Amino acid sequence: MESDPECLTYLARALFKCGNLIECKQCLIKARHVAPSDTVVLYNLALVMQQLAERKLTDTKSNLKAVVGAVRDLELSQKYFEWLADNGDRMKFDLNGAKREAANCKDILAQAPGFVSRAKKIDDEENQFRSNTIKSMTSFQQKRKQREEAAQRELDEQQRVLEEKRNEYRSRTKMVIEKVDLVPEKFAAQERSRPKKQRMTHYDS
Repeated sequence: MESDPECLTYLARALFKCGNLIECKQCLIKARHVAPSDTVVLYNLALVMQQLAERKLTDTKSNLKAVVGAVRDLELSQKYFEWLADNGDRMKFDLNGAKREAANCKDILAQAPGFVSRAKKIDDEENQFRSNTIKSMTSFQQKRKQREEAAQRELDEQQRVLEEKRNEYRSRTKMVIEKVDLVPEKFAAQERSRPKKQRMTHYDS
């Protein structure tokens, strides 16, 4: 089927009637590759390209890339129609119709600067919005990071103070224990320094 230009043309016609211009265009491009000298295929392709381009140009939501692409397709359609008006087969399609379509393409192209300007404005606004969003997100992330770092510093400081208190407590506890241990040793030293008889008398009493 893909190698039969007649079948491809019938399929393109069905897609055109369904309003599926994008797939219709692709189908006609295939037919054009298979039968490059078929003027009917070329006429239909130029007509579909013209309608697709006009749809994109009049769509207020079209971005700059889509509008520029539509302008190029419209310029190509105009060239196709002009060539067909001079070289087409009047037995297959209306040559005057090709002239009218070429003129229609020219009229739409005359408005192209306005379409491009509008699309550029839309793109600039979207880019500005995207830039502002990125800046806002970056600022939010930086502030969140600063809050997290501040919270971590506060936690570290609390841990440091707590550790200092623990060390101070350990030091005081150690000093108390050492003092308690010194008392028996002091008495023991005093007992050893007394004469044996006195020590015995001391215990007898």
